[in-house]
Amino acid sequence: MALIDETERELILDNVKSALENIIEGSPYPASVSGYYHYTPFVTREPLSYDEVKQFPTYCIVDSEESFAYHGKRVVNSFSFIVRAFHRTQVAKDGSMIRNRMAKDISAAISVDVSRGGYAGNTEAVSVVGDEGWISPVVAIEETFRVVYYTLEQNR
Repeated sequence: MALIDETERELILDNVKSALENIIEGSPYPASVSGYYHYTPFVTREPLSYDEVKQFPTYCIVDSEESFAYHGKRVVNSFSFIVRAFHRTQVAKDGSMIRNRMAKDISAAISVDVSRGGYAGNTEAVSVVGDEGWISPVVAIEETFRVVYYTLEQNR
């Protein structure tokens, strides 16, 4: 039996990508730093280095470890994913505001559908880490989330 259901996981991560692509001005939740979000952000699930970032804001989704537990024929799966977000700032004092707003926007976008289109039981924020301005004039954060979803055991 495959321990990880790649199909479910991919559908969940595609849902996350779509949620982040919808962080634009006029979203149903506050999702704009005045003058900063004038277009859909660049969102990718492919690894990229800062040198490859051509559009701001950029959100990079990285999936992480997966765990599972058997409960009869039902398997409870959980995995983490990290959203790495980058945005350019013109003024040093704007860095903290942009960093906080990106964290809020990402959390709000992910929270709109914690069931990830019906494929997950829950999605929850685990941690947020900021860059503290070490790559100025670019601000960056990493926000970690955990997703729980359920599958049926195939043949253990």
